Amino acid sequence: MFTTYLDRDGVRTPNVLPLENMAPGDTVIINFDGLVGTAKVISKVPDFPMTKEFAFATNTLEGRFRKPESAQWMAGMKGLRVNATYEPLPSKIRYQDFAAQILKAQAESSRSRQPFDVNGNANQGTFYWLDMPLARVLLEIVGRPLPTIPGPPTPPPETHGPYVAKFASHLIRPEQSAFRDLMLKIWKKCPVTGIQNPALLDAAHFEDWRYHNGESAGMLLNTLIHRAVDREVMEIKLDPSGKKWRVRVLVKDDVYINQFDRAEFPNPLTL
Repeated sequence: MFTTYLDRDGVRTPNVLPLENMAPGDTVIINFDGLVGTAKVISKVPDFPMTKEFAFATNTLEGRFRKPESAQWMAGMKGLRVNATYEPLPSKIRYQDFAAQILKAQAESSRSRQPFDVNGNANQGTFYWLDMPLARVLLEIVGRPLPTIPGPPTPPPETHGPYVAKFASHLIRPEQSAFRDLMLKIWKKCPVTGIQNPALLDAAHFEDWRYHNGESAGMLLNTLIHRAVDREVMEIKLDPSGKKWRVRVLVKDDVYINQFDRAEFPNPLTL
């Protein structure tokens, strides 16, 4: 698996973070040519140059290939390569045989971009972290066990529950307190709204919290802005230079949120 770091406009490609977060031993669900399969991650190779053959194939697949000098993807573009081995399955698994189950599970997600459509081929060439309902269905289809993920702690005997966590869609994370302290130290305030009151600030992860909790794994966000990013009302992206962040409002139906569209702020890790 391979993705370039930047597209031809110098913008970081969305496939980078999913590939960066893959770890040896991870299971990858593959949907190709109407069939569903699996692969096991072996290793990662950063700064891998795109080959001439891969560039040609990508341009042809996207329908953009006309002549070498006008191709969007060019040999030598730096990217991230993930080596994986395909796992043999007892028999061919056709997407259409399980489409109803897959699409039902996918519908539980609030994400705007999804990996499947009715034909099974939405967003080809794109990598996704799967929400739990969809991951559970796909792993059951291919006969793979669901990874063990720690759940919320059992309430002490003297309490009567129910145990309710903030942001109920997220699991309780033992390492979240240390991560929050780190984000408060680095960011000090929400860079979008300027709010400094710690009671109104969340330590927001960019990607799966199980794998990354370092200083570059997230930022401090006001609770409302955090929710807007999670619900894909807003996106916050790092500039290709790595020195500043840019805000873009994706759903412009709220006056308060709209004021932050096109806002920029420096990356404190480069100051």
